[in-house]
Formats: sequence, structure tokens, C-alpha cells
Amino acid sequence: MEPIKMNQLPTSCNRPGASPNEEPVEGAPGATGTGSSLGGEVDNIFPNPEVPEKKPRRNFTAAYKLRILQKVDLCTQPGQIGRLLRREGL
Repeated sequence: MEPIKMNQLPTSCNRPGASPNEEPVEGAPGATGTGSSLGGEVDNIFPNPEVPEKKPRRNFTAAYKLRILQKVDLCTQPGQIGRLLRREGL
């Protein structure tokens, strides 16, 4: 019996019990030949290395801050302050 080299895969011609019409073996039995056992999921596993651009900080004028605080002082019911802040995007 001839020794098999490590980088040489068996083909249908030299495999015992193989029929002559079979395709050559290109990997482990049951391999799909896609190149990776992860298939198309590789992109979902490894995060994108690009760092997204950071948004600049918002700047509020003193007049805007004073107006919001005056509106907050007028709130008397529970939940009104939260509603005001959501409406203003704060």
C-alpha cells in the first residue's frame, strides 16, 4: 500500500468501493464545498471594524434653557414633565 501525502486528498479512483462515475472527493464526507462551515453567517459574527462618525454635542442657548424651565414650572399633573421633555427631544 502506498502512503498518502498530507496535502493530497483521495479521489474516487483510489477510494475503496467507489464507482468510476463518482466525482472526486474535495473534502470531508458531508462537506458542502461552500468554503466555510459558517456559510453566510460570517458577516453577522464579526463586527464592522469601521468606527462610525460621532455626532457633535448639541448646544442649547440660555434663552432656550430658561424657556424649558419655565414650562416645567407650569407642569402640575404627573407625567406632564416627561411629555414636555419628549416633545422637545430632551
